[in-house]
Formats: sequence, structure tokens, C-alpha cells
Amino acid sequence: MNQAISSANPSAKSGRHSAARSEATLARLADVALPTECEVAIEELRLRSQGSVVWRSRKAAEARDLFALAQIAPRLTVLALEGATELRALVRLGSLVPCLAEGETDLAIERVVDLVLHYPEEILLRPLPGYALVEILRPRDVLLPNVSYGSPQLLCLGANVSRNYPLREAVLASYAALTMQAVTIDERDTAGVMNPAAARWWQANTHRIPLSTEPFLGTCRETPEPSSKFETTDSKDNRAVSASAEDDRGGTP
Repeated sequence: MNQAISSANPSAKSGRHSAARSEATLARLADVALPTECEVAIEELRLRSQGSVVWRSRKAAEARDLFALAQIAPRLTVLALEGATELRALVRLGSLVPCLAEGETDLAIERVVDLVLHYPEEILLRPLPGYALVEILRPRDVLLPNVSYGSPQLLCLGANVSRNYPLREAVLASYAALTMQAVTIDERDTAGVMNPAAARWWQANTHRIPLSTEPFLGTCRETPEPSSKFETTDSKDNRAVSASAEDDRGGTP
């Protein structure tokens, strides 16, 4: 899907400048001011957090980055947060998402997706499988080569994610995958394809790729309803994250 764009094209220059500004903004998430309720949530996470000093500090830092990303990206809303052991977050993302229910022939394009982000301590020690971090909670029947069929709907970000891979990068990579700005449609590619049937469907419909060219920090036409309040949960009360997943998460594929 890579296309060469002439540097003489003014819109191409504008696009590169916009991308550069976005990268600069993302690199300065630590400078983004957070609302009081977000700061309170991070402090509550610190108090409930278990593990080594390094791991507790890392969970708080990743949570802060996630809240900061939501502040600068209208398409992202943090709905719930839990960090007693691994860090988990329920987020809502304004994004086009292709869906095809069993027995249907017409592709449905949803405009909002709920993701459960998993960030285990092991990521500090070693690379993890590409499907270890992101689960699609809603909508169901997502038709993408790198999303596992059935339940749970695991979103694969590649053969693996590197050690210390930031959670914010998982969000950005998820958006690119959902909108098919980054996509693998070769069903023989074991590095990212979780649903060979979906890969073959998109091979026959390449004219529909990508679903959107809008950058993550661009104008969001799929802005989710903002959350006036998010929840923090502890290990004894995970309703906001684990129960929200409706017990969908099972073994790895």
C-alpha cells in the first residue's frame, strides 16, 4: 500500500509537516497536563499496585501516557483502568472497523471500537507474541486478517512486540491495523495473520484498502462519546475491565 508521492506536491509536503508535528506531539506526552481526575486515578493505581518498585513505577508511567494520549487525541477515551498485577485498560477508540457476521455477504463498517489493553510484567524482560496486548471487545465479527476469529478477538500487532514496548504504541498500532493503513493480506504470512479467511476476502477486495487514511491525531469523524468518569479497579473488583470483557478472553490461539 506504499505509494511514492512527489516532493513537488504541496499537499504531500503539508502531509509530511503534519506527520512531523504529530510525532513531535507524541514525543512530548510527559508535558501534557492531565485533568485532576486522571491524576487521582494514577495515584490510586500506585496505591493498589503490586510488584517490584520498577514494575509499579512502570505501570504508573504507562497509565499516565495513556491518559495524556487521550487528552491530545479526540478519538481516544479511557473508560477503565486496573493495575494491581498487570496493567489493564478499557479504552474506546473512534475508528472505522470492518465487520462481517457469519452468513452475511455485505461488509458492515462500524465507527467505534472498545479495546482491552493488557500490559504484563513480562514485557520488561522479553519480547511477547504480537497478539498478547490487545483484545477487541466490541464490535463482534471483525473481519481483519490480523484479528482472530471467534472469541476472544485478539488483535495481532506483528510476529512479536519488543521488550519494553510502550502501551501508547500499541494504541497507535491498533488504529493503523483497524483502518488497514498497516495490513498483511497474505494468509501464508505467519507473522501477523490470525484469520486466513479474512486475508483471502481482502485479497479479493483490495480496492477497499485502506478503510481510512486519516492519521491518529487527525480530524476524527468517528469520535466516541466522551466518558465523564472512568473507573479504577483493584484485584478484588475487576468489573470495569475483566467483567466488561464478558469473560471472552480464553487461551492463546
